[in-house]
Amino acid sequence: MSALSMVTHSIGLTATIATSYADPFTVARQIASLDKISKGRAGWNAITSNPGGLANYSRSHLRKADLYPMKKEFLEIVEGLWDSYEDDAFIRDKKSGVFYDPGKMHPLHYTGNYFSVEGPLNISRSRQGRPVVFQAGTSMEFMDIAAQHAEVIMAPGDQFEYLKRFTAELKRKVQNQGRSPNDLLIMPSHSPIVGETEKEALEKLREIESWMPKGYRLPKPQLMGAAENVAEKIEHWYQEGVMDVLLIRQDYPAGFEDFIKLVVPILQDKGIFRKEYEEDTLRGNLGLPYPENRYKK
Repeated sequence: MSALSMVTHSIGLTATIATSYADPFTVARQIASLDKISKGRAGWNAITSNPGGLANYSRSHLRKADLYPMKKEFLEIVEGLWDSYEDDAFIRDKKSGVFYDPGKMHPLHYTGNYFSVEGPLNISRSRQGRPVVFQAGTSMEFMDIAAQHAEVIMAPGDQFEYLKRFTAELKRKVQNQGRSPNDLLIMPSHSPIVGETEKEALEKLREIESWMPKGYRLPKPQLMGAAENVAEKIEHWYQEGVMDVLLIRQDYPAGFEDFIKLVVPILQDKGIFRKEYEEDTLRGNLGLPYPENRYKK
């Protein structure tokens, strides 16, 4: 991600790191460092992982039931460490010899069931307030934690009605946490197969199936067909509030290229996709609010 940040601009760089296997202080420093290097374009996709790997990380005493409570502590610590310094803590005045205001530096003093972290983090605050937190999941335990901490939710995109119910419930939980439901973005995952006509898209699907074991049929993607029809479906999902960000995968070898060439211009004409980056941070381009430091008076 750091290497990519040197040869890109504007695009966000989000790293997936599992709370089940990592350490919160290290993750806070890694992502904050990426954020500094990329000038405010970092994000963290905080996931839990299969408990079978816990024995490889000195956590064989933990069970599957520990993963979400541990994730909750992990997120609280990382977000707390990202607030170690207030925005204007570092004065850096050579004439007066004042480097920073120690009254605006805050140790964390966190003691939980899984982690104890003194703090502070030894990196100043992000230009975007703090890196953007992504999460993925659908369980009730996941939703309770996401309602407090997530800013972008990666969700399955194969069932519209399920996603609509899931989004409504999650946004209700977000509001109960005192957050604005608009401050949580939904990002369903899709693998579009697009053609200039419905027939061409179907031929691409059949071509993929021809590479698979005999008789295998690939489930028809939600976003499949002529470009105009795919764009209309995306517009519908967007207007229904279940697609703030679109995560696309690629099953067909030219899937990304087809989508960019055929669908994106239509969505841009509809005003759904931007033609230019509007901000220079990931948070800004996602339209997420700047989070005030928790210690700001």
